[in-house]
Amino acid sequence: MNPLCRAWAMLSLLGLSSASRNISVQIPDHPVQDRQVIHANYQSLSIEFFSFMEYSGNATYSNPMNTNLISQIRDLGNAPIKVRIGGSSQSSVWWIPDQEQRLIGYYEDGIDKTYNVTLGPAFFSAFDAWPEDTEFVLGLPYPKDEEGLLEASIEIAAGAYEKLGPRLVGLELGNERQESVSLPEFTEYFVDYADTINEAVFGDKNKKIYTAGTFLAPTLIECEDPDDETTCWSVESLLENGINKNGVIKYADTHQYMLLFDTPIVNRQYLMNHNNTAFFVDSHHELAAHSTAQGIPYILGETNSLFGHGQAGISDTFAAALWTIDYTLYSAQTNITSLGFHQSFGWRYSAWRPISAFGEPAGVLPSYYGFWLVQEALGADGGWGKQVEVVLAEDQVTAYAIYDSETGALRSLVALNLWSWDEEEGEDSRLEISIHLQYKGQGGCRASVLKLTAAGADVKDPEAVRLAGQYVDELEGSVRGSRKTGVLGPNGRLSLKASEAALVTFDC
Repeated sequence: MNPLCRAWAMLSLLGLSSASRNISVQIPDHPVQDRQVIHANYQSLSIEFFSFMEYSGNATYSNPMNTNLISQIRDLGNAPIKVRIGGSSQSSVWWIPDQEQRLIGYYEDGIDKTYNVTLGPAFFSAFDAWPEDTEFVLGLPYPKDEEGLLEASIEIAAGAYEKLGPRLVGLELGNERQESVSLPEFTEYFVDYADTINEAVFGDKNKKIYTAGTFLAPTLIECEDPDDETTCWSVESLLENGINKNGVIKYADTHQYMLLFDTPIVNRQYLMNHNNTAFFVDSHHELAAHSTAQGIPYILGETNSLFGHGQAGISDTFAAALWTIDYTLYSAQTNITSLGFHQSFGWRYSAWRPISAFGEPAGVLPSYYGFWLVQEALGADGGWGKQVEVVLAEDQVTAYAIYDSETGALRSLVALNLWSWDEEEGEDSRLEISIHLQYKGQGGCRASVLKLTAAGADVKDPEAVRLAGQYVDELEGSVRGSRKTGVLGPNGRLSLKASEAALVTFDC
């Protein structure tokens, strides 16, 4: 079907006679009681272990792209950045005390990740390149029965703790593990391993610093006995089996991706479809409720668009920026307390790639704009806590109200037109939606509009994307251009074309 016919088919389904649609949204006066309070570092970073050096530097040098992008996230968010160092490569990290290089990664030809990583004492200088209040979760090698890994874990944890002190906020044993042992055996090994590290590093066997879980998504959970939930490899089962009997668990952690990168049904519209996003987020409800009831925050410590480092033409396009916004804000109004967006050099779903690798160039990717807009929204008002409510949730149209957690006042609204549209389809086929916002104090509130736009969902060039008229330099990571804001139309009208988003800020 040609693009224009496809557009008319969409409009016919919507009962429209032209490429436009009107929606009225009544914004609640205040958030739901007991809605969780979040800050801008709800969006945290997860960096693949073998690539941490390239995303860092040392006390005297850091890649300018890293410096500029990280500084912008910190400054806009008004909250310390949280960084998890981990991923599949953490399970084969070795400590070499006389190694001069900070980190050496070992690769097989044609594979875009390491099979082995060695660290030397200079590794810890990489922390100096980050803002001085940055907090870190450090991935450690595991399992216990592989000779030398326990000793490596102790040395790495001790060096990080000496360098960071209280800014070392978490330790993660292994990555997405499912051992060839039973869950009770795994739990016993974990408790013993954590006790040994705690005693050696902190002098306190009950140090509360570990993540429990780091398993695959709930939709991929496997059970040793399908009729017995306690045999399922999940956070809930670990807690039921006593992994926190010594009180050392600080976070319950699960990993989440939308689908495998080469799944046949995956395209840009699949990624942008809100119902798909909501399905995967909602699948965490029971696990999050279980850990929260035990006083343990539930996080998605590693997440991104498509498992397998993303898909070219999807994860590295403007569609991924729009998905990032929708995914983050929908998750924020659940009891998931943090999202760790995973990245590495050479990978398609990264927000930026500090060096060229694996056939992929260095540079900022469009998904960074998703980070940018969310930081603008959550970091406003000096970084005071925010509460998020979904006020419009359709397949291709969503809107989120964001409130001040202290006063309950409406501070902003983020709206997205998630219809996937590419420039080659022609402007006549681009569905435009008019959202009529109704809210308390409407007549006396000043509303400013920041639009996030591109020539289409398929755009890969980060310098062809605009947020409030500004863009990010692809190689330097600095913001260019003059900031431009708009206003709402009559009767609180906000117009969004297909594959666009907007942040509306209220001053009442």
